Amino acid sequence: MKKRIGVGILILLILAMISRRALCMENGIKILVIGTPEIDIKSEEYEVIRKLLTSYTGLKSPFDILFDWRLEHVMKAVGFKEFLNKNKYSLLLVIGCREEYSNLLEELMREYLKLNGSVLILPVNEDINYAISKIGIIIRSMTPVINVSTSTIAEHEVSRGVWMIGTRFHINHSIAITSDDFKAIVYSNKSWWKKEYPIVAIGEIDGGKVAVIVPPLYSEQYMDNFILLDNIVRWLLGLKIEREEGVPLPLKELDEVRRSLLQEIEDIKRRRREVIESLPEFDQLRREVLNAYRYLGIVCAIGFIFGYITSTIVTLLWRRKHERKSS
Repeated sequence: MKKRIGVGILILLILAMISRRALCMENGIKILVIGTPEIDIKSEEYEVIRKLLTSYTGLKSPFDILFDWRLEHVMKAVGFKEFLNKNKYSLLLVIGCREEYSNLLEELMREYLKLNGSVLILPVNEDINYAISKIGIIIRSMTPVINVSTSTIAEHEVSRGVWMIGTRFHINHSIAITSDDFKAIVYSNKSWWKKEYPIVAIGEIDGGKVAVIVPPLYSEQYMDNFILLDNIVRWLLGLKIEREEGVPLPLKELDEVRRSLLQEIEDIKRRRREVIESLPEFDQLRREVLNAYRYLGIVCAIGFIFGYITSTIVTLLWRRKHERKSS
């Protein structure tokens, strides 16, 4: 009897797992990832997006991974349109592509956008430009800045609940928008590169949707980065964004924040001065500088006295010589 009960429970568990997976595949999300052997969705940079997409599907690995070198095989075997129609992908996630395969990736993206598909581009460097520049966006290399944030965020469905974007690490990329199909959602702070540049952008092309986020904003659950990433994914998948708009800080609170930040700056300056003065070498250096000033003063005084005496002697000699000539 116990064996039958155990077998029954096992069968129910297997059926539950199969039905869950079938439900996810039928009504859930199916993602195609385009990468390279060097740029892999399993790498640390993409841990946040992996967990996010996994949470939507309930599957441990909801990805079909297609390396760039296989694009040519797919095109020759069945063609991109038939390949996409057959697999019914919900999202095309582009993380990398080498130059020699960029035209194939561009063709794949255009075919997918014509099928009302959605493309999420999360690059690690500018190499992706060979494939995406023709659709109206370019990843630009910038001077690295560290531990920065920005609140320059455009109003849009994907920016609901997003008030501050930033990174604890360094960011050295921005986005150049070369097509009216795209709209900047987040701009860099002016203090980063002396001008505001797009760092997150979205667009609608041929009935499909595209979103681009520069690294490492999609890699960090910092400030409102994750909220923005989640909103963008939901927008691309056609899911409702049920996040509250959020309320900006009252002016009084902003003024208090400003005063608090100014006080923190002064505290940092004071602590920096205390640290420098506490260094053992600082007292020695200060004594040496003071001694140098003393020696310099003595040398100047001696030089002045020597100059005065020399000038007096020369003057006296000149006068005597002049008097002799006169007499």
